Amino acid sequence: MDKVNNRRELETNLAVLEGYRNSRKPGERELYRKLIERGRCFVVWKASGSLVFGPSRFVGYAGNSARAHEADQGRQGNKSGDRSNLGVSTRTRRSS
Repeated sequence: MDKVNNRRELETNLAVLEGYRNSRKPGERELYRKLIERGRCFVVWKASGSLVFGPSRFVGYAGNSARAHEADQGRQGNKSGDRSNLGVSTRTRRSS
């Protein structure tokens, strides 16, 4: 899967992830929870006055979805994380 190349692709993936967070489908909510729980490198975005968080291993790849993410488990956020060309920085969470 290709890395995101522009802010629009990143915003689209963040919107997809937010859709999973607010979904009525338990499987989508569970995917969101697992991605946040296991995430180490996050993109933080301000949308409609709220902060939206997305692990780079999900939002850093163009056209991502639950199906695409589950089909390609070899992805790593540290490989998609440097998106400084998009005016976006990422932060890594330390393990406890």
